[in-house]
Amino acid sequence: MFVSGLLRTTRLPQAASRQPPPFVSVPPFLLLNRSLRPLRYLYLYVYLSEHPTMTRYAFLIDTYRTERVKTLSVWSQVPDARMEDRLEPRARSPREQMVHQCLSEDAWLRSMFGITVAGPPLPAAETRPAFLEHYARASQDRLSQLEAKDDGWFETEAPFFDVVRPRTWIFTRRLTHSAHHRAQLQTCLRAWGMALYSNYGPSADTGGLAANGATVIYRASSIEALIADVPGPRLPGPGDKAVTERP
Repeated sequence: MFVSGLLRTTRLPQAASRQPPPFVSVPPFLLLNRSLRPLRYLYLYVYLSEHPTMTRYAFLIDTYRTERVKTLSVWSQVPDARMEDRLEPRARSPREQMVHQCLSEDAWLRSMFGITVAGPPLPAAETRPAFLEHYARASQDRLSQLEAKDDGWFETEAPFFDVVRPRTWIFTRRLTHSAHHRAQLQTCLRAWGMALYSNYGPSADTGGLAANGATVIYRASSIEALIADVPGPRLPGPGDKAVTERP
């Protein structure tokens, strides 16, 4: 009743008074539960009020916002005793993966986007806790700067190594580049016999295939919890069904 009354007396932005713009990430429970529809519009009102100059490329910003959490989540699962281990002589160790992520993201965002952050690109101590704190802080700074950019900035072309591409194209590459290295690190964790929390959907350890009713279980509910090394929820395991489509 309170929400309904508030909505009746509050003038919503035009975009929020119809359907959610495609680039606004509405929490899934607000989309799936019809009885919570008033909360859906209240969420949009608050979101749009806080982002009055939202760019049409806000979906890229929103993706970066969640991708940085996924990266931190995987890093948090690396045992400290495994930081120097490598699966094969040509492969990076977890510490080297974290070094590469920090240096690479700093170089791309600085040279191709003009986005710089305070401090050096690497933490003073190359330990897992230090990398978590450092990347959380640096990526949050980059996120804040990205949120202030307009359509023209995203559509501007910039040097991409030996070619020139729009920043939208380059930023998409940046996101997939980070996901690529994060997956390499997940492969290490799996090879070491470790259980994996969700990153994109269910894992074998959160119940197997989504088609068989597996759920998404994240390592933590916040970046602060990841940095504090709060134990993650207990994982149910694969269950009694196959965890791949071709067992």
